[in-house]
Amino acid sequence: MAKMKKEIGKVVSQESIADGIFSMWIETETAKCARCGQFLSMYTNDSGRLLPRPISICEIDREKNRLRMVYRVAGKGTEEFSKWKEQEKII
Repeated sequence: MAKMKKEIGKVVSQESIADGIFSMWIETETAKCARCGQFLSMYTNDSGRLLPRPISICEIDREKNRLRMVYRVAGKGTEEFSKWKEQEKII
């Protein structure tokens, strides 16, 4: 089992691939040991939402330390994620 740790990542790209469905690549050291199907617990920047949103990893680029997540906007937390831009730092 992988050890859980909190880390700051960076949005590399984000695109809408269908209505309410987004594909986001993030750069993070976690890519070195992650596996597809595992989850990242991602936090919003809104301090009013304290719980992380679990997003599944669907693709990994270990050479560039990048992870890809495809997610559906299901509430205010994932709606915030859908507005993140390239180079934005995320937790």
